[in-house]
Amino acid sequence: MDFMGLGISADAVSPAALCEARKAVGTTPFDSLHDIATAKHLERHQDLILHKGYRLYAVDGSNLTLHSNRKLARAFGRPRSTGKRRSPPQATFTVLELVNTGWITDYKLGRCNAGELAQSKDLTAGLGERDLLLADRLYFDPLWYADLSARLVKFLFRLNCNRYRSLTAESQRRITEQRTRGNVDCQVDLRVREAPGKKTYTILRGLRYIEIRRSGAQTLYFVTNLTVDELATSEAAELYAMRWEIETNLRYFKGQDHLPSVRSRRDDTVRQEVALHVLAHNSVRFIQSEACVNRSADNEGDNDNADNHRQPESDATNTPAKKWTAKSSRYHGPLRPVDIQFKRTVDIILGSLVDALLQPDRDTPQHWSKLLEKVVTLRIMVKSGRSYPRAGRKYKKGKPNKGNVKAQKRRAAARQKRKQAAKRKGATES
Repeated sequence: MDFMGLGISADAVSPAALCEARKAVGTTPFDSLHDIATAKHLERHQDLILHKGYRLYAVDGSNLTLHSNRKLARAFGRPRSTGKRRSPPQATFTVLELVNTGWITDYKLGRCNAGELAQSKDLTAGLGERDLLLADRLYFDPLWYADLSARLVKFLFRLNCNRYRSLTAESQRRITEQRTRGNVDCQVDLRVREAPGKKTYTILRGLRYIEIRRSGAQTLYFVTNLTVDELATSEAAELYAMRWEIETNLRYFKGQDHLPSVRSRRDDTVRQEVALHVLAHNSVRFIQSEACVNRSADNEGDNDNADNHRQPESDATNTPAKKWTAKSSRYHGPLRPVDIQFKRTVDIILGSLVDALLQPDRDTPQHWSKLLEKVVTLRIMVKSGRSYPRAGRKYKKGKPNKGNVKAQKRRAAARQKRKQAAKRKGATES
Protein backbone atom coordinates (compact mmCIF):
# COMPACT_ATOMS: atom_id res chain seq x y z
CA MET A 1 0.00 0.00 0.00
CA ASP A 2 2.91 2.33 0.72
CA PHE A 3 4.50 1.44 -2.63
CA MET A 4 1.31 2.41 -4.51
CA GLY A 5 0.86 5.55 -2.39
CA LEU A 6 -2.66 4.70 -1.31
CA GLY A 7 -2.30 6.09 2.22
CA ILE A 8 -4.34 3.35 3.88
CA SER A 9 -3.59 2.17 7.39
CA ALA A 10 -2.55 -1.46 7.42
CA ASP A 11 -3.86 -1.97 10.96
CA ALA A 12 -7.57 -1.81 10.15
CA VAL A 13 -8.76 -1.76 6.56
CA SER A 14 -12.50 -1.35 6.08
CA PRO A 15 -14.44 -2.58 3.04
CA ALA A 16 -15.08 1.02 2.02
CA ALA A 17 -11.36 1.76 2.11
CA LEU A 18 -10.67 -1.27 -0.09
CA CYS A 19 -13.25 -0.06 -2.62
CA GLU A 20 -11.68 3.39 -2.73
CA ALA A 21 -8.22 1.86 -3.07
CA ARG A 22 -9.42 -0.32 -5.93
CA LYS A 23 -10.53 2.77 -7.83
CA ALA A 24 -7.09 4.36 -7.40
CA VAL A 25 -5.09 1.29 -8.48
CA GLY A 26 -6.34 1.08 -12.09
CA THR A 27 -5.26 -1.78 -14.35
CA THR A 28 -1.51 -1.05 -14.53
CA PRO A 29 -0.51 -3.57 -11.80
CA PHE A 30 -2.57 -6.31 -13.48
CA ASP A 31 -1.03 -5.55 -16.88
CA SER A 32 2.47 -5.70 -15.40
CA LEU A 33 1.78 -9.06 -13.75
CA HIS A 34 0.34 -10.35 -17.03
CA ASP A 35 3.49 -9.35 -18.96
CA ILE A 36 5.76 -10.98 -16.37
CA ALA A 37 3.73 -14.20 -16.37
CA THR A 38 3.60 -14.38 -20.17
CA ALA A 39 7.38 -13.95 -20.46
CA LYS A 40 7.91 -16.71 -17.91
CA HIS A 41 5.46 -19.00 -19.70
CA LEU A 42 7.18 -18.50 -23.06
CA GLU A 43 10.53 -19.28 -21.47
CA ARG A 44 9.60 -22.36 -19.43
CA HIS A 45 7.06 -24.09 -21.68
CA GLN A 46 8.45 -23.53 -25.15
CA ASP A 47 8.19 -27.21 -26.11
CA LEU A 48 4.46 -27.25 -25.35
CA ILE A 49 3.82 -24.01 -27.24
CA LEU A 50 5.49 -25.07 -30.48
CA HIS A 51 3.69 -26.85 -33.31
CA LYS A 52 6.11 -28.12 -35.97
CA GLY A 53 8.57 -25.40 -34.99
CA TYR A 54 5.99 -22.57 -34.97
CA ARG A 55 4.37 -20.77 -32.06
CA LEU A 56 0.73 -21.62 -32.72
CA TYR A 57 -1.67 -18.70 -32.09
CA ALA A 58 -5.41 -18.22 -32.55
CA VAL A 59 -7.50 -15.07 -32.43
CA ASP A 60 -11.20 -14.79 -31.69
CA GLY A 61 -13.72 -12.64 -29.85
CA SER A 62 -16.94 -12.76 -27.87
CA ASN A 63 -19.30 -10.50 -25.91
CA LEU A 64 -19.31 -10.17 -22.12
CA THR A 65 -22.65 -9.35 -20.48
CA LEU A 66 -22.45 -6.53 -17.92
CA HIS A 67 -24.74 -5.15 -15.21
CA SER A 68 -27.55 -3.00 -16.51
CA ASN A 69 -26.92 0.59 -15.45
CA ARG A 70 -26.44 3.94 -17.16
CA LYS A 71 -22.69 4.22 -16.51
CA LEU A 72 -21.87 0.93 -18.19
CA ALA A 73 -24.37 1.61 -20.98
CA ARG A 74 -22.56 4.87 -21.77
CA ALA A 75 -19.11 3.27 -21.52
CA PHE A 76 -19.74 0.05 -23.51
CA GLY A 77 -23.13 0.49 -25.17
CA ARG A 78 -26.12 -1.82 -25.49
CA PRO A 79 -26.92 -4.17 -28.40
CA ARG A 80 -30.28 -3.93 -30.09
CA SER A 81 -33.13 -5.09 -27.90
CA THR A 82 -35.73 -7.74 -28.71
CA GLY A 83 -39.29 -7.06 -27.63
CA LYS A 84 -39.95 -4.56 -24.85
CA ARG A 85 -37.02 -5.53 -22.65
CA ARG A 86 -33.83 -3.57 -23.06
CA SER A 87 -30.69 -5.60 -23.64
CA PRO A 88 -28.05 -5.30 -20.89
CA PRO A 89 -24.76 -3.53 -21.67
CA GLN A 90 -22.15 -5.69 -23.35
CA ALA A 91 -18.43 -5.40 -23.98
CA THR A 92 -16.49 -6.88 -26.89
CA PHE A 93 -13.75 -9.21 -25.64
CA THR A 94 -11.14 -10.21 -28.25
CA VAL A 95 -8.19 -12.41 -27.29
CA LEU A 96 -4.95 -13.67 -28.79
CA GLU A 97 -4.14 -17.10 -27.43
CA LEU A 98 -1.46 -19.77 -27.61
CA VAL A 99 -3.47 -22.74 -28.85
CA ASN A 100 -1.61 -25.67 -27.29
CA THR A 101 -1.43 -24.22 -23.78
CA GLY A 102 -4.62 -22.12 -23.77
CA TRP A 103 -2.60 -19.10 -22.61
CA ILE A 104 -4.08 -15.65 -23.30
CA THR A 105 -1.11 -13.57 -24.41
CA ASP A 106 -3.09 -10.38 -25.05
CA TYR A 107 -6.67 -9.13 -25.19
CA LYS A 108 -8.82 -6.12 -26.05
CA LEU A 109 -11.92 -4.94 -24.19
CA GLY A 110 -14.07 -2.46 -26.12
CA ARG A 111 -17.60 -1.29 -26.81
CA CYS A 112 -20.24 -3.75 -27.93
CA ASN A 113 -20.12 -2.38 -31.49
CA ALA A 114 -16.31 -2.49 -31.73
CA GLY A 115 -15.11 -4.51 -34.69
CA GLU A 116 -13.39 -7.77 -33.78
CA LEU A 117 -11.37 -7.61 -36.98
CA ALA A 118 -9.81 -4.25 -36.08
CA GLN A 119 -9.08 -5.45 -32.55
CA SER A 120 -7.54 -8.66 -33.88
CA LYS A 121 -5.23 -6.73 -36.19
CA ASP A 122 -4.01 -4.69 -33.21
CA LEU A 123 -3.45 -7.84 -31.12
CA THR A 124 -1.39 -9.54 -33.84
CA ALA A 125 0.77 -6.48 -34.60
CA GLY A 126 3.59 -7.96 -32.50
CA LEU A 127 3.74 -11.33 -34.25
CA GLY A 128 6.71 -12.09 -36.48
CA GLU A 129 8.81 -14.88 -37.94
CA ARG A 130 8.17 -18.43 -36.61
CA ASP A 131 4.60 -17.50 -35.58
CA LEU A 132 1.56 -19.30 -37.03
CA LEU A 133 -1.89 -17.70 -36.74
CA LEU A 134 -5.28 -19.43 -37.05
CA ALA A 135 -8.56 -17.55 -37.53
CA ASP A 136 -12.17 -18.13 -38.48
CA ARG A 137 -13.91 -17.13 -41.70
CA LEU A 138 -15.22 -13.85 -40.21
CA TYR A 139 -11.69 -12.40 -40.29
CA PHE A 140 -11.27 -12.10 -44.05
CA ASP A 141 -9.13 -9.05 -44.89
CA PRO A 142 -6.62 -9.03 -47.80
CA LEU A 143 -4.85 -6.00 -46.30
CA TRP A 144 -4.26 -8.02 -43.14
CA TYR A 145 -2.96 -10.99 -45.15
CA ALA A 146 -0.49 -8.70 -46.92
CA ASP A 147 0.69 -7.24 -43.62
CA LEU A 148 1.17 -10.69 -42.06
CA SER A 149 3.10 -11.93 -45.10
CA ALA A 150 5.35 -8.86 -45.02
CA ARG A 151 6.21 -9.62 -41.38
CA LEU A 152 6.90 -13.30 -42.25
CA VAL A 153 3.98 -14.48 -40.13
CA LYS A 154 2.48 -17.78 -41.28
CA PHE A 155 -1.30 -18.04 -41.22
CA LEU A 156 -4.21 -20.36 -41.98
CA PHE A 157 -7.61 -18.66 -42.31
CA ARG A 158 -10.91 -20.29 -43.11
CA LEU A 159 -12.96 -18.60 -45.87
CA ASN A 160 -16.56 -18.40 -46.94
CA CYS A 161 -17.46 -20.24 -50.12
CA ASN A 162 -17.54 -17.06 -52.27
CA ARG A 163 -14.28 -15.47 -51.16
CA TYR A 164 -12.41 -16.97 -54.10
CA ARG A 165 -13.91 -14.13 -56.16
CA SER A 166 -11.38 -11.79 -54.55
CA LEU A 167 -8.64 -13.66 -56.40
CA THR A 168 -7.35 -12.73 -59.82
CA ALA A 169 -9.16 -14.04 -62.92
CA GLU A 170 -6.32 -16.45 -63.70
CA SER A 171 -6.46 -17.89 -60.17
CA GLN A 172 -10.23 -18.35 -60.42
CA ARG A 173 -9.84 -20.31 -63.66
CA ARG A 174 -7.21 -22.52 -62.03
CA ILE A 175 -9.58 -23.27 -59.15
CA THR A 176 -12.47 -24.07 -61.49
CA GLU A 177 -10.33 -26.58 -63.37
CA GLN A 178 -9.20 -28.35 -60.19
CA ARG A 179 -12.74 -28.58 -58.80
CA THR A 180 -13.62 -31.13 -61.50
CA ARG A 181 -10.97 -33.47 -60.10
CA GLY A 182 -11.91 -33.26 -56.39
CA ASN A 183 -10.13 -31.27 -53.69
CA VAL A 184 -8.47 -27.99 -54.65
CA ASP A 185 -4.95 -26.98 -53.63
CA CYS A 186 -3.23 -24.45 -55.84
CA GLN A 187 -1.15 -21.30 -55.73
CA VAL A 188 -3.21 -18.14 -56.21
CA ASP A 189 -2.85 -14.37 -56.41
CA LEU A 190 -5.05 -12.18 -54.23
CA ARG A 191 -6.28 -8.71 -55.13
CA VAL A 192 -5.53 -6.28 -52.28
CA ARG A 193 -6.91 -2.78 -52.19
CA GLU A 194 -4.25 -0.14 -51.64
CA ALA A 195 -6.40 1.41 -48.88
CA PRO A 196 -9.91 0.86 -47.48
CA GLY A 197 -12.47 2.32 -49.86
CA LYS A 198 -10.04 2.60 -52.76
CA LYS A 199 -10.78 0.93 -56.10
CA THR A 200 -7.12 0.46 -57.05
CA TYR A 201 -5.57 -2.93 -56.33
CA THR A 202 -2.18 -4.49 -55.80
CA ILE A 203 -1.54 -8.21 -56.19
CA LEU A 204 -0.42 -10.43 -53.28
CA ARG A 205 1.29 -13.45 -54.82
CA GLY A 206 2.36 -16.79 -53.41
CA LEU A 207 -0.74 -17.73 -51.39
CA ARG A 208 -2.36 -21.18 -51.35
CA TYR A 209 -6.07 -21.74 -51.80
CA ILE A 210 -7.41 -25.04 -50.44
CA GLU A 211 -10.84 -26.66 -50.74
CA ILE A 212 -11.50 -29.90 -48.84
CA ARG A 213 -14.70 -31.76 -49.59
CA ARG A 214 -16.26 -33.80 -46.79
CA SER A 215 -19.06 -36.33 -47.12
CA GLY A 216 -22.11 -35.25 -45.14
CA ALA A 217 -20.52 -31.96 -44.07
CA GLN A 218 -19.71 -28.55 -45.44
CA THR A 219 -16.77 -28.06 -47.76
CA LEU A 220 -13.85 -26.32 -46.05
CA TYR A 221 -12.20 -23.33 -47.76
CA PHE A 222 -8.81 -22.06 -46.61
CA VAL A 223 -6.20 -19.49 -47.55
CA THR A 224 -2.65 -19.83 -46.24
CA ASN A 225 0.92 -18.85 -46.94
CA LEU A 226 2.27 -22.20 -45.70
CA THR A 227 4.01 -24.21 -48.40
CA VAL A 228 3.13 -27.79 -49.35
CA ASP A 229 6.19 -29.02 -47.44
CA GLU A 230 5.02 -27.20 -44.30
CA LEU A 231 1.33 -28.18 -44.56
CA ALA A 232 -0.09 -30.99 -46.65
CA THR A 233 -3.61 -30.68 -48.02
CA SER A 234 -4.92 -33.44 -45.77
CA GLU A 235 -3.46 -31.72 -42.68
CA ALA A 236 -5.18 -28.35 -43.24
CA ALA A 237 -8.49 -29.43 -41.70
CA GLU A 238 -6.73 -31.04 -38.72
CA LEU A 239 -4.69 -27.91 -38.07
CA TYR A 240 -7.74 -25.67 -38.31
CA ALA A 241 -9.67 -27.94 -35.90
CA MET A 242 -7.11 -27.07 -33.24
CA ARG A 243 -8.44 -23.50 -33.35
CA TRP A 244 -11.53 -24.69 -31.46
CA GLU A 245 -9.52 -24.55 -28.21
CA ILE A 246 -9.93 -20.78 -28.15
CA GLU A 247 -13.71 -21.17 -28.38
CA THR A 248 -13.64 -23.46 -25.35
CA ASN A 249 -11.53 -20.98 -23.38
CA LEU A 250 -13.89 -18.09 -24.15
CA ARG A 251 -16.72 -20.02 -22.50
CA TYR A 252 -15.02 -19.62 -19.12
CA PHE A 253 -15.51 -15.85 -19.41
CA LYS A 254 -19.22 -15.95 -20.30
CA GLY A 255 -22.12 -16.02 -17.87
CA GLN A 256 -24.63 -18.85 -17.76
CA ASP A 257 -28.18 -18.30 -19.10
CA HIS A 258 -27.33 -14.75 -20.22
CA LEU A 259 -26.62 -13.56 -16.66
CA PRO A 260 -23.92 -10.91 -16.14
CA SER A 261 -20.50 -12.54 -16.33
CA VAL A 262 -18.79 -9.41 -14.97
CA ARG A 263 -20.17 -8.22 -11.64
CA SER A 264 -18.55 -4.78 -11.38
CA ARG A 265 -20.75 -1.73 -11.93
CA ARG A 266 -18.22 0.88 -13.11
CA ASP A 267 -16.16 1.21 -16.26
CA ASP A 268 -12.77 1.14 -14.50
CA THR A 269 -13.67 -1.72 -12.15
CA VAL A 270 -15.04 -3.76 -15.07
CA ARG A 271 -11.64 -3.53 -16.74
CA GLN A 272 -9.96 -4.54 -13.47
CA GLU A 273 -12.21 -7.57 -13.08
CA VAL A 274 -11.58 -8.76 -16.64
CA ALA A 275 -7.82 -8.30 -16.15
CA LEU A 276 -8.00 -10.34 -12.96
CA HIS A 277 -10.01 -13.07 -14.72
CA VAL A 278 -7.30 -13.29 -17.38
CA LEU A 279 -4.61 -13.55 -14.68
CA ALA A 280 -6.51 -16.29 -12.85
CA HIS A 281 -7.13 -18.19 -16.10
CA ASN A 282 -3.46 -18.03 -17.06
CA SER A 283 -2.42 -19.11 -13.55
CA VAL A 284 -4.39 -22.34 -13.97
CA ARG A 285 -2.87 -22.88 -17.42
CA PHE A 286 0.61 -22.31 -15.98
CA ILE A 287 0.12 -25.07 -13.39
CA GLN A 288 -1.24 -27.39 -16.08
CA SER A 289 1.81 -26.62 -18.25
CA GLU A 290 4.12 -27.42 -15.34
CA ALA A 291 2.30 -30.72 -14.86
CA CYS A 292 2.69 -31.60 -18.55
CA VAL A 293 6.41 -30.74 -18.53
CA ASN A 294 6.92 -32.72 -15.30
CA ARG A 295 5.14 -35.74 -16.79
CA SER A 296 7.22 -35.59 -19.98
CA ALA A 297 10.41 -35.55 -17.93
CA ASP A 298 9.29 -38.50 -15.80
CA ASN A 299 8.16 -40.63 -18.76
CA GLU A 300 11.05 -39.90 -21.08
CA GLY A 301 12.37 -43.13 -22.53
CA ASP A 302 9.52 -45.39 -21.40
CA ASN A 303 6.48 -46.71 -23.22
CA ASP A 304 3.83 -44.85 -21.24
CA ASN A 305 3.67 -41.98 -23.69
CA ALA A 306 3.17 -44.34 -26.62
CA ASP A 307 0.36 -46.16 -24.81
CA ASN A 308 -1.46 -42.92 -24.01
CA HIS A 309 -1.34 -41.80 -27.64
CA ARG A 310 -2.41 -45.12 -29.15
CA GLN A 311 -5.51 -44.80 -31.31
CA PRO A 312 -8.63 -46.71 -30.14
CA GLU A 313 -9.25 -49.98 -31.89
CA SER A 314 -12.49 -51.03 -33.60
CA ASP A 315 -14.35 -54.22 -32.88
CA ALA A 316 -14.89 -57.13 -35.25
CA THR A 317 -17.96 -55.52 -36.86
CA ASN A 318 -15.92 -52.53 -38.06
CA THR A 319 -17.98 -50.16 -35.89
CA PRO A 320 -16.22 -47.45 -33.85
CA ALA A 321 -15.17 -48.45 -30.36
CA LYS A 322 -17.60 -47.16 -27.75
CA LYS A 323 -15.14 -46.77 -24.92
CA TRP A 324 -13.91 -43.38 -23.77
CA THR A 325 -10.34 -42.45 -24.59
CA ALA A 326 -8.12 -39.52 -23.69
CA LYS A 327 -8.44 -36.47 -25.89
CA SER A 328 -4.65 -36.36 -26.14
CA SER A 329 -4.76 -39.58 -28.20
CA ARG A 330 -6.27 -37.59 -31.10
CA TYR A 331 -3.09 -35.53 -31.52
CA HIS A 332 0.56 -36.37 -31.97
CA GLY A 333 3.10 -35.02 -29.52
CA PRO A 334 3.29 -34.47 -25.77
CA LEU A 335 0.36 -33.98 -23.42
CA ARG A 336 -0.94 -30.41 -23.64
CA PRO A 337 -2.68 -28.24 -21.00
CA VAL A 338 -5.77 -28.01 -23.23
CA ASP A 339 -6.08 -31.81 -22.92
CA ILE A 340 -6.57 -31.45 -19.14
CA GLN A 341 -9.89 -30.58 -17.48
CA PHE A 342 -9.90 -26.90 -16.50
CA LYS A 343 -12.57 -26.77 -13.79
CA ARG A 344 -11.35 -29.95 -12.10
CA THR A 345 -7.87 -28.42 -12.05
CA VAL A 346 -9.27 -25.36 -10.29
CA ASP A 347 -10.86 -27.60 -7.63
CA ILE A 348 -7.56 -29.43 -7.09
CA ILE A 349 -5.65 -26.14 -6.75
CA LEU A 350 -8.13 -24.67 -4.26
CA GLY A 351 -8.09 -27.86 -2.21
CA SER A 352 -4.30 -27.86 -2.21
CA LEU A 353 -4.22 -24.24 -1.04
CA VAL A 354 -6.59 -24.95 1.83
CA ASP A 355 -4.53 -28.00 2.79
CA ALA A 356 -1.35 -25.91 2.77
CA LEU A 357 -2.94 -23.27 5.01
CA LEU A 358 -4.07 -25.90 7.51
CA GLN A 359 -0.63 -27.56 7.52
CA PRO A 360 1.91 -24.73 7.07
CA ASP A 361 4.85 -26.94 8.15
CA ARG A 362 4.39 -29.33 5.23
CA ASP A 363 7.34 -29.81 2.87
CA THR A 364 6.62 -27.34 0.04
CA PRO A 365 8.54 -29.09 -2.83
CA GLN A 366 6.90 -32.41 -2.08
CA HIS A 367 3.49 -30.77 -1.80
CA TRP A 368 4.03 -29.10 -5.20
CA SER A 369 5.05 -32.35 -6.91
CA LYS A 370 1.96 -34.14 -5.55
CA LEU A 371 -0.23 -31.33 -6.88
CA LEU A 372 1.28 -31.73 -10.36
CA GLU A 373 0.77 -35.49 -10.21
CA LYS A 374 -2.94 -34.97 -9.47
CA VAL A 375 -3.40 -32.40 -12.21
CA VAL A 376 -1.87 -34.56 -14.93
CA THR A 377 -4.43 -37.32 -14.26
CA LEU A 378 -7.38 -35.03 -15.05
CA ARG A 379 -7.52 -35.92 -18.74
CA ILE A 380 -10.38 -34.78 -20.95
CA MET A 381 -12.08 -37.94 -22.22
CA VAL A 382 -13.73 -38.31 -25.64
CA LYS A 383 -15.64 -41.12 -27.28
CA SER A 384 -14.43 -42.47 -30.60
CA GLY A 385 -16.81 -42.05 -33.50
CA ARG A 386 -17.96 -38.62 -32.30
CA SER A 387 -17.01 -35.32 -33.89
CA TYR A 388 -15.43 -32.63 -31.74
CA PRO A 389 -16.62 -29.93 -31.49
CA ARG A 390 -19.89 -31.81 -31.10
CA ALA A 391 -22.21 -31.77 -34.09
CA GLY A 392 -25.18 -32.70 -31.92
CA ARG A 393 -27.12 -31.36 -28.97
CA LYS A 394 -26.70 -27.59 -29.07
CA TYR A 395 -25.54 -27.50 -32.69
CA LYS A 396 -27.18 -30.02 -35.04
CA LYS A 397 -28.86 -33.33 -34.51
CA GLY A 398 -31.32 -33.57 -37.34
CA LYS A 399 -32.98 -30.44 -35.97
CA PRO A 400 -32.44 -26.71 -36.46
CA ASN A 401 -30.23 -24.86 -33.99
CA LYS A 402 -32.26 -23.85 -30.95
CA GLY A 403 -30.25 -20.69 -30.28
CA ASN A 404 -31.54 -18.22 -27.68
CA VAL A 405 -34.94 -19.77 -26.90
CA LYS A 406 -35.93 -16.99 -24.48
CA ALA A 407 -35.30 -14.26 -27.04
CA GLN A 408 -37.14 -16.24 -29.72
CA LYS A 409 -40.20 -16.54 -27.46
CA ARG A 410 -40.13 -12.81 -26.73
CA ARG A 411 -39.97 -12.00 -30.44
CA ALA A 412 -42.81 -14.42 -31.20
CA ALA A 413 -44.96 -12.85 -28.46
CA ALA A 414 -44.19 -9.36 -29.79
CA ARG A 415 -45.20 -10.43 -33.32
CA GLN A 416 -48.44 -11.90 -32.02
CA LYS A 417 -49.28 -8.66 -30.18
CA ARG A 418 -48.63 -6.61 -33.30
CA LYS A 419 -50.95 -8.84 -35.32
CA GLN A 420 -53.70 -8.57 -32.71
CA ALA A 421 -53.27 -4.79 -32.57
CA ALA A 422 -53.51 -4.57 -36.36
CA LYS A 423 -56.70 -6.65 -36.34
CA ARG A 424 -58.30 -4.47 -33.68
CA LYS A 425 -57.32 -1.33 -35.58
CA GLY A 426 -58.81 -2.72 -38.80
CA ALA A 427 -62.06 -3.68 -37.03
CA THR A 428 -62.37 -0.21 -35.50
CA GLU A 429 -61.85 1.54 -38.85
CA SER A 430 -64.42 -0.66 -40.57
